Amino acid sequence: MMNLSLFLGIKAALNKGSLFDKFVGQLSLLSFSLPSFYIALLGILIFSVNFEILPISGLHSSGLKENSMQYYLDTLWHLIMPIFIIVFGGIGSLTLYIRSLTIEILKSDYIFFANSRGLQQKIIFKRFVLPNLYPPIITMLGLSLPGLIGGSIILESIFSINGMGLLFFQSAMSRDYPVIMGILIISTFLTLFGNIVADLLLLKLNPHFARAKR
Repeated sequence: MMNLSLFLGIKAALNKGSLFDKFVGQLSLLSFSLPSFYIALLGILIFSVNFEILPISGLHSSGLKENSMQYYLDTLWHLIMPIFIIVFGGIGSLTLYIRSLTIEILKSDYIFFANSRGLQQKIIFKRFVLPNLYPPIITMLGLSLPGLIGGSIILESIFSINGMGLLFFQSAMSRDYPVIMGILIISTFLTLFGNIVADLLLLKLNPHFARAKR
């Protein structure tokens, strides 16, 4: 998802006002505005009920031998629609953010002076655009790590996938407070872990920041 958002956002920013930029903008707004449960129900109706291409729910079909190649392929076949919905639901906001950030970087003075020196666009992009794109993106991805649990509650309930999201939903319905508190503690830990990983990556990308803090 990260690589796809980077490609779409940067390419749309480099071709601002083009047909591709308008297409990416409309696709991102569609992804940002549609809720995941609506896309899930629409996908089930189209691909599972009408065309009978993809399975409706579960992780694998019954009657398959575990730890076999057919078993793993069937599991991947069941995960196509949930993974697509998760990627499509999260790609919109990230793509729009990368596009707007790239446009602001391209307006900077150092980009103007790099162009005036006659540097190639690939060198400008590699040395000046990408290093300024990574820090805010890494920070945002670190904060979005708990969404792996929170964002999967509805999808796991719709597709009947036995995961932490479905466990949280069932515990909330049955008022199983110890399990709810345990999942919330894990979400809190993921938030702290995401911030620590993001800070470590930022220090790796910019070691001068660590020297300045000393």
